[in-house]
Amino acid sequence: MNSLQLKFVIFIAVVFIITLIFAFLIFRQFNKVGKNALDAKQRQEEYQAELDSQNEGYSEQDFQKIIPNDQKQDPND
Repeated sequence: MNSLQLKFVIFIAVVFIITLIFAFLIFRQFNKVGKNALDAKQRQEEYQAELDSQNEGYSEQDFQKIIPNDQKQDPND
């Protein structure tokens, strides 16, 4: 193996190692983002369940009575 071939093999090895390092960093970030998204979804579901339990027993007509006339939206808009 001559000097040029050796340098090329070393270059390929270095590029491969750098690629593995970037793959590891991307994998770590992917897991962090996934965990944060899962936590946010669970918080959203808990909040939605809390709102549903607070609004249990109310009908659409009850909510229409609560909203003042100037805030009611015209369905023809």
